[in-house]
Amino acid sequence: MSTANICKTCSAPFQITSKDEEFYKHLKVPHPTLCPACSSQRRLAYRNENCLHKNTCHLCKKPMISVFHKNTPYTVYCNNCWWSDKWDPMDYGKKPDFSNPFFNQFYKLQKSIPHFTLFQDGTSENCEYTNFGLFNKNCYMSMCGYSEDIYYSSVIIKSKSCMDCKRAFSCELCYECIECDTCYNLDFGKDCANCVDSQFLEDCIGCNHCFCCAGLRHKKYCFQNKQLTRQEYEKRLAKTKPLDTKHWQTQLTNLAQSVPKNYMHGNTNENSTGNYLNNTKNCTECFDCGHMEDSAYCDTCGLQVKDAYRSTNCGVGSELCYEVNGVTAHHNCIAIYFARSLSDCQYCQYCFNSKDLFGCIGLNQKRYCIFNRQYTKEEYHQTRKRLITHMLETGEYGEFFPIKNSPYPYKDTVAMDYFSKQT
Repeated sequence: MSTANICKTCSAPFQITSKDEEFYKHLKVPHPTLCPACSSQRRLAYRNENCLHKNTCHLCKKPMISVFHKNTPYTVYCNNCWWSDKWDPMDYGKKPDFSNPFFNQFYKLQKSIPHFTLFQDGTSENCEYTNFGLFNKNCYMSMCGYSEDIYYSSVIIKSKSCMDCKRAFSCELCYECIECDTCYNLDFGKDCANCVDSQFLEDCIGCNHCFCCAGLRHKKYCFQNKQLTRQEYEKRLAKTKPLDTKHWQTQLTNLAQSVPKNYMHGNTNENSTGNYLNNTKNCTECFDCGHMEDSAYCDTCGLQVKDAYRSTNCGVGSELCYEVNGVTAHHNCIAIYFARSLSDCQYCQYCFNSKDLFGCIGLNQKRYCIFNRQYTKEEYHQTRKRLITHMLETGEYGEFFPIKNSPYPYKDTVAMDYFSKQT
């Protein structure tokens, strides 16, 4: 059983299933008023991944690379200053105003408090020119995690020595690869897994020493989908030098068009819908997700994630998350943007290792805070309840932060890649 709804932004119809209703009831949030696409657009409008600028730290005055333009109205600190004890985010605390919409109050806090220059959490080494990264080493102009020696790449996880790649997982020595998993020494690969020592492959699994092939499974010494001996393959390969990449990319495109394709990209999925899924179970309309269960309407999420709805870049052991964006190790959280290890938190940005926060920015190892003000346990739950009631009356509770309050120009955000028009 499902109910029909109309998106308040684009007027498109969307369904809320009985499974969705159970999730919303469990988290005590109202039914969404936005379709999944418009909901995703809001989250992506807060992600400036690639537009980096020269700037100066407003605290130590040193030059730095930043997601903020030098003429931004926001206060921006270099990451060393932001993580230091030279300032205290609790100094910016505000009392809730129940006569004013929540998002207006949060926006005032957002404009007053310092922001970090890049989305890094201090766990990376020699990665000054990387953004949205954690536990990296020697990476440049890339968005990656748990990786080393990555250059000019995006969404790279647990990989090493890769360049000009997008969405690669557990890969090494790869160049110009897209949506590849556990590949080694692969150049110009797309939608491949467990491929080794090959070039110009598309939709290949378990192949090695193959050139310009598509749709192959567990093959060796193939050239344009033709099986050769090792000696024959090496002779054909030698004739491709010097390599004409445009020619072979065209050849691969033509070859791939003649090969039957699966209805979706992915492996080891059970009762799941979407695309580019791996090791998922009971996931609905999810994209670029892996190792994930009982989730819906998510993109680029995974690694032991369970019960996540309408979320972007939610990963590494997160559970019961709704409308979160760029988080890891979260539990029972709603509307969180770029944070680590939070539990029972709602409407927070740049918070870490904390519990029971509501409407906070920049806090670390805190509990029972609202708008960056400290409360007792009893005061916190009473005020939080009043705020939720207030947000339900204004129609704000359960929705992600509005696009108009994003600290970045829309054209600089990932939303521009998928939704060319701001709504």
